[in-house]
Amino acid sequence: AYPRAQIAALRPFGGFHGDDILAEVTARQAGGDRRVFYVDTAGWLAPGDYTDGVHPNLQGSQKAAERLSAALRPRLVD
Repeated sequence: AYPRAQIAALRPFGGFHGDDILAEVTARQAGGDRRVFYVDTAGWLAPGDYTDGVHPNLQGSQKAAERLSAALRPRLVD
């Protein structure tokens, strides 16, 4: 339905299943799907940026939003 849509697959902030997600993105790209891409979030947040070690707090969410915006900007289409 949306042939120009792009899919960003993010590594979870805690890294959980990051390798699995990257492997799936790599497989899709190898199959010719160039609209799926991986965003590696490693190092984006520090321990103080989480509420519970998994979910970002307000500060962590703001940091993540800035980094995600920068990561997606080159992929935006007109």
